[in-house]
Amino acid sequence: MEAFVQYLINGLAVGGVFALVAIGYVVVFRVVRIVNIAQGDFLAAATLVFLWLMNAHAGLVVAALGAVAAALVAALFVERIAVTAGGWYDELRAFLLTLAASQLIQGALLLCFGTQYLTMPSSAPPIVSLGNVHFNGIYLLVIAIVVVALAGLVLFLERTPLGWAMLATADDPLAARLCAVPVRTMGLLAFAIAALVAGIGGAAYGAVAIGSWNAGTTLSTAGFAAAVLGGMKDPIRAAIGGFTLGILQALVSGYAASYLQDPLTFVFLVVVLLAPATLRALRRRRARPATVAA
Repeated sequence: MEAFVQYLINGLAVGGVFALVAIGYVVVFRVVRIVNIAQGDFLAAATLVFLWLMNAHAGLVVAALGAVAAALVAALFVERIAVTAGGWYDELRAFLLTLAASQLIQGALLLCFGTQYLTMPSSAPPIVSLGNVHFNGIYLLVIAIVVVALAGLVLFLERTPLGWAMLATADDPLAARLCAVPVRTMGLLAFAIAALVAGIGGAAYGAVAIGSWNAGTTLSTAGFAAAVLGGMKDPIRAAIGGFTLGILQALVSGYAASYLQDPLTFVFLVVVLLAPATLRALRRRRARPATVAA
């Protein structure tokens, strides 16, 4: 039982990072109508900058601000080439451009940080004990950060005029433009919010995992799988998907093998994609009247 609780807490911490990536997917997709495949690379860039600054003894606040700045630079780069140059309404072209941008960001991270893995400076982490279960107290901080970030996003979208303008742009960009909503600015704001979430996630991820130049691929895949659970429109369901995937990966890694984590992500994505159609087919089959034999 102690091992299960340990895996559960670890899964919630990593799943919280997946949830932040998924939230970034949802925000951009709702407003700009494209799947930003580079979302995980925003977080990977933020993680590396955060860990580099922490190892340079810049301090936690400076490192966190640096992580947000790195994610913001990456996000503005992707928005510039995918939305501005790619075309607001050309979804396929914009998606391919975000895929290309993802590779460019990874190449830039490789040039800047090399192939080395960065970790937090060696120090005794705060240990929290729950009975016979002992775990890193930073895990609880990561979970709390995700909850606060999600609550802040929901309140921003539903309780502020700027959030209403973003939702109006998401529902109908042409109608929003006719109502004097600056649609182009809303797109920039969506990428900025995705960058802020990724910067927060990068600092959290750096505190519980290892930073590498190519971590964005894994994070993008996991975040996309979680976002699909929310229909690419619901940040709360997307966050639930992130936590669920993180827990499943931790359980599989703990009870089976760690190399099964990445295949599990794709299995999770396939199940999420096929489940609605399968359930509808089952309902239609049950609702179909039985044929009476002549």
